Amino acid sequence: GFLRTYAEFLGFDPEEIIREYKGLKVQTSDTPIEKLTEVTKPTFQFDTNLLYKIAIIVLIFSILGLISYQFSTIFSNLTKKNTTLSTDINPCIEREIKRVNINKGDPFLSLIDFYQNLEFNVEETGKFNLCLIELNQNVEPKSIKLEIRFQEKTYAIQSVIGETIILSNIISDLFKSPVQIELSIKDIGTNNAQLEILYNKKLEISQKPITVVLEILQDTYIEWVADGKNYRGIFLKQGDIRIIEADTRLDIKIGNGAGVKFHRGDLPPKIAGPPGKIVKLTFNKIPDPLDPTKYTINENIQIAN
Repeated sequence: GFLRTYAEFLGFDPEEIIREYKGLKVQTSDTPIEKLTEVTKPTFQFDTNLLYKIAIIVLIFSILGLISYQFSTIFSNLTKKNTTLSTDINPCIEREIKRVNINKGDPFLSLIDFYQNLEFNVEETGKFNLCLIELNQNVEPKSIKLEIRFQEKTYAIQSVIGETIILSNIISDLFKSPVQIELSIKDIGTNNAQLEILYNKKLEISQKPITVVLEILQDTYIEWVADGKNYRGIFLKQGDIRIIEADTRLDIKIGNGAGVKFHRGDLPPKIAGPPGKIVKLTFNKIPDPLDPTKYTINENIQIAN
């Protein structure tokens, strides 16, 4: 019974084990029972092979630990080198002023670094001061943060290579300006960025793209689709500003509705939605049935359950 139970427990065939048992020839011994049941002390055997294996394992883990430490140190140094924060540099107002001239319709290219206060004048609107306050090369796309000063007010804008910033979408005093001023980031270096400044007469409403400015009030995640093209989601921090454009349709998904205030043209800004709720903003450019040259932008806000 014991053999059968133990065989089942170990996963063996009980009948085969029992047959084996019955086939054994019981051998007797003349050794007294006291001797057979005497407790013996185990003798210690020094296994050199085991010690050798343990030593190799310890050595391997030590090498891996050293390599991990070296990589973390290198990455930390790269992070320090490739990211320059606003706390490491002088405030914009204390920097050397670099005055430049720009002409209507002519793109102006200039390098901007952490030591300059770029000043340019637009005849129809007035003087602007522009400073580079943060640069990040650790992630793709590379990003920078700019500080713009206009009429004694300061605005902070985050941008990436290839993105165009329309100042009238950010600076409310420029909403009714007859010209449109654009800033485009063409390239980002180790300690500087190449910037293009362009201003022209404002386009007619029918020619304008859908432009939405997101003002980040609380840390949140966003992703968007512009004219059917998906853009990778990003995590934005409080104080960031993100400008998103599309020609005909724009869908923006926001992880925390209360964390975003969005602006569109000269319309009053709105909070995207309630706290902690996922919100989808949809903007469609719809032609006027009575006048195909004119458009209206339909706005829709959906709050996830």
